Amino acid sequence: MVGQGNRRVKDEKEIVGPTPRRFGHGQVMRLERPIADAQGGIGRPWQTLDTLARMERQGSITAPMRTAGNRFHDNFRLASLDPLFAGDPTRIPVQLKSCAAVRPHDWGNEGARLSVVSALDALGGLHSPGGACAWHVLGCETTLEKWALTSGWANRRITRDMAAGILVSALGILKAHYGL
Repeated sequence: MVGQGNRRVKDEKEIVGPTPRRFGHGQVMRLERPIADAQGGIGRPWQTLDTLARMERQGSITAPMRTAGNRFHDNFRLASLDPLFAGDPTRIPVQLKSCAAVRPHDWGNEGARLSVVSALDALGGLHSPGGACAWHVLGCETTLEKWALTSGWANRRITRDMAAGILVSALGILKAHYGL
């Protein structure tokens, strides 16, 4: 350990990383740049790679496709559509032909709901392969493998490769839908 004023800098040997069991649950990596920790010291924490980050690193999707997937996810969360919340039974469903005029952050969660519904419409609806994949993988944050093996499309199990292809095509449609 080398001292620099009030800061402690650890040798690489002293750094404690994730356990081997954690590595078995998905890819983790160190942040590229140091950040300030809670005590004001320098830290380089570990972070998990989500599905879209892994796919972009592998080259199977582009940065605009990842941005489109993240936008769908953000709108999904803002609209409170994740399975932890009950739906509002008094809400009247609205379907848009285009979401060009919808600005979810200006309209609150109803604008986000309209944006999600419009994006699902562009994907062919919730019961289409792309719509089901976007809902479960991008929105509900289900892993691609789990969605493929449990839910799949129309409750049919599909292979992981087929699921990845469905996600890539859905991201391409969302990229065009959002104008990225």
